[in-house]
Amino acid sequence: MLSSPLSLEGMMRAWWLVAVLAVGGCKKEAGTAPGQTAAPGDAPGPTAKAPAPPPPPAAPALIHVGPRQLWDAYADNEVAADMKYRGKQVEVTGLIQDIAKDATDNILVSLDVGERMSAVMCLVPDGQMQAVAELSKGQLVAFHGTVRGLFLKRPIIKDCRVAWAGPKAKEKVDPKASLHIARSTELCLLTWMTADIMATKSRLPDGGAITEEAVRAALLSTDQGGAIANMEKKARADIAETGETAIPCDAPLLKQVFYCEDDEHAREPACQLRLMKDSQAQLQR
Repeated sequence: MLSSPLSLEGMMRAWWLVAVLAVGGCKKEAGTAPGQTAAPGDAPGPTAKAPAPPPPPAAPALIHVGPRQLWDAYADNEVAADMKYRGKQVEVTGLIQDIAKDATDNILVSLDVGERMSAVMCLVPDGQMQAVAELSKGQLVAFHGTVRGLFLKRPIIKDCRVAWAGPKAKEKVDPKASLHIARSTELCLLTWMTADIMATKSRLPDGGAITEEAVRAALLSTDQGGAIANMEKKARADIAETGETAIPCDAPLLKQVFYCEDDEHAREPACQLRLMKDSQAQLQR
């Protein structure tokens, strides 16, 4: 088990910082040294490599934000919140407060923020009508959409699409589910950290392109690398015993478990769910 006294989320922040420095210290494996040119007539060595082509532009990543987090940002400073979120594509996971239509027959799904007479409003296109018809109040759900800003003191997300729907409010959940969720989350930590660093750093100091293999190697070479490898080994063994397969790393449920690990998100209604708390309790520390 991990010996860190930090939350898993806190430990990952520290690991990320160390890994960025490790990746930043990587060097090209072969070829002429940075800033050095080959003498005229010299043939390139057997290990010489052509400069790596620039990486293709990455698609804008979805910003994971909780309903309460978004509501707090707009309640504190609408201008700053607009600069951070307006026009951005987000993944918002929360508890359904209400499902309704407005005066012009637009579908509206309200997400709980833990405040009376307030919510984050998701505007759902007609193409999602069937998906919304299968939802119910109190259900945990993930939407993908674009933040439009504030309207009548409520943050608005437009073009909402149902990305995932969890168990309904009164639906019984298998007690073993929390272990499966926790172990799947642990198996995704390295993948998430690798993607995060690659999105942050596109080049090595010598101009070489950062590769997924280089980032993963750098992560595993840190002080936490051995602990992470052992954690993954146990996670795979525990999942194998259940006869299940690991939940995919892009599943909103896993991201929500990791999100709720941060004490800053303790006020999120979704983080108070028994399923969330039980899954967090199963995480290796």
